[in-house]
Amino acid sequence: MKSNCSIAHMSRMTTRLIVRGCVVAAALASAGSSLAIGTLVGPGEAAAQTDGCPAGQPSSPFPGPGFVPTTDCQGWVPADHPLARTGRRPDPSPPPPPATPTACPAGQPASPSPGPGFVPTTDCQGWVPADHPLARVGGQPQPLPPPPTNPSAAFPTILLPPGYAIEKVADRLTYPTSLTWDDAGRMYVVEAGGQFLEEPPPIRILRVEAGATTEVLNLTALGAGAIQDSAVGLTWHQGAFFFTHRAADRTGAVSRVTLAGALTPLFSGIIDSQAEHQVNGIRVGPDGLMYVAAGPATNAGVVGIDIAAFVTRSPGLKATPCRDIVLTGRNYVTPDFRTADQSDTVMTGAFVPFGVMTTPGQVIPGTNKCGGSILVFDPTNAEATLRPFAHGFRNIIGFAWNDSGEMFAAVNGYDVRGSRTFNDELDATYRVREGAWYGWPDLSAAFEPITAPKFGVPAALIVPRFVAGAPQGKTFGFVIDHAASGLTPPDPSLVFGRHELNSSPSLIDVAPASWGELAGHVFTAEWGDLTPATNPLGQKPTGFRISRIAPGGGTAMPFIRNAMPGPASAQGAPGAGIERPFDVKFGPDGAMYIVDYGIARVNFARVAQGQVPYDFPPFTGAIWKVTRTP
Repeated sequence: MKSNCSIAHMSRMTTRLIVRGCVVAAALASAGSSLAIGTLVGPGEAAAQTDGCPAGQPSSPFPGPGFVPTTDCQGWVPADHPLARTGRRPDPSPPPPPATPTACPAGQPASPSPGPGFVPTTDCQGWVPADHPLARVGGQPQPLPPPPTNPSAAFPTILLPPGYAIEKVADRLTYPTSLTWDDAGRMYVVEAGGQFLEEPPPIRILRVEAGATTEVLNLTALGAGAIQDSAVGLTWHQGAFFFTHRAADRTGAVSRVTLAGALTPLFSGIIDSQAEHQVNGIRVGPDGLMYVAAGPATNAGVVGIDIAAFVTRSPGLKATPCRDIVLTGRNYVTPDFRTADQSDTVMTGAFVPFGVMTTPGQVIPGTNKCGGSILVFDPTNAEATLRPFAHGFRNIIGFAWNDSGEMFAAVNGYDVRGSRTFNDELDATYRVREGAWYGWPDLSAAFEPITAPKFGVPAALIVPRFVAGAPQGKTFGFVIDHAASGLTPPDPSLVFGRHELNSSPSLIDVAPASWGELAGHVFTAEWGDLTPATNPLGQKPTGFRISRIAPGGGTAMPFIRNAMPGPASAQGAPGAGIERPFDVKFGPDGAMYIVDYGIARVNFARVAQGQVPYDFPPFTGAIWKVTRTP
């Protein structure tokens, strides 16, 4: 989720970075994306690329070949992006990769075909619809089953499958994130608070009844500084709420609070949460223990200029492993935003604070309070029992169990940003196995080496790197010595669901038996992308929907979406369609409930004002209810 920071700080920081000519965009960490500043060509090269826009627009520097202004002249996108300004001839882009042969090796994909219309992925590790960007070339699929095409009678922007209806049960919420129910079946929702506003709204728990919401707890006031934004996960257990948040020192934390307002901090100290990602979903498992998802600091293990505002506030922030790891000693050169000299640069290694170099063979100690993990603890004795359950995830958001006790987790994949960046192919939902390592920050979402050429990015986005003082050019390499660290490559079968890249899979749930043919399907709230700010290579809106994955796994298929790709506000229907869904849960009544975070949109004009390039209008969140119809 997102994170509040000092606007005054951001103003000074952004101004300096623009002077350096290194800003592509500052991007807020969300269900899928993070405060990001990419390394670009100098500002002088932008002038020749703005034909058709007013002088001085876009105000941000030119990202490089293949980019043109957006339709509003406020930013840059690839020439074939839906927001690209028409009538421009872009600079030449690199040629596309050669077509992939049709045939897959025997036994691949290992999982069964999800059904008609599916073909193997380019790597033969899974299945996608025939028209998907990752589809293997030349397949002969059967016709695809029809997508959701049944408009809601009350909300015609929303498309549902036949046999389902949707209604809005609450609106005018400000940054809602998670739902839960008490023992009496009463519904509650938590508002995250914060969000880069001069006067950030408080973190609150609201009761939802008869279409109205009532504040029952103001956690910001109760915490007296100890409860910081964003509050993300919320669950009810043994007469109290358990929720995730940041502590006074901005580390990741979990606390317990009763309806009477008795607040008990359970633990804090997850250093990763001082950066752009934080602690997220929280649930009680079938074993009666409590589980929490902890996102990692950084995009890919190295603290860089993309999270400068967070570093300024918490200079010691870094990614923290769950077990001892041995480093390869790769260090990355970036501008040193901490100094007055605009030409200063600094080298930073992996799993260390900004400006600290690493050496080959250096050991980084593991900790139980690690990022990129699912942690587990006894809710009656949290601090003493907290331990990692599984690790090596990128920004893990939500998780759930099916009736057989199998655990699944949804993860936001890599952004194209920071000192160490890649262009991955997908976001993923995983089968979770205790003790397993899931590959971050050296493997792709599908567990392929991130050093593979297909994950490369334009040279303008690659910073110089060194090992033991020797330049490595712009080659990619692992930051962890896997063999020396005792890390076993993940089993590819742990990739349960494949989502479109940057769709931001967030909180998830499993359909109950009352949902008939969809019982056991894993439903995911896809919060949506923030391109071009977090991925200047993105070409279309992704996410902004509820997807489902069949019990056997495969491609995430749309279940509820808008008539056109993207949020409702971009289709002229704010409040009348799906905006940015963050939570999906099945209630005690068997209905599906969707927490819609509300409007979050890219606005590059805010950079010139010394702020992050996003608008977060308050009072735009909602809760939707989906039921089966006779």
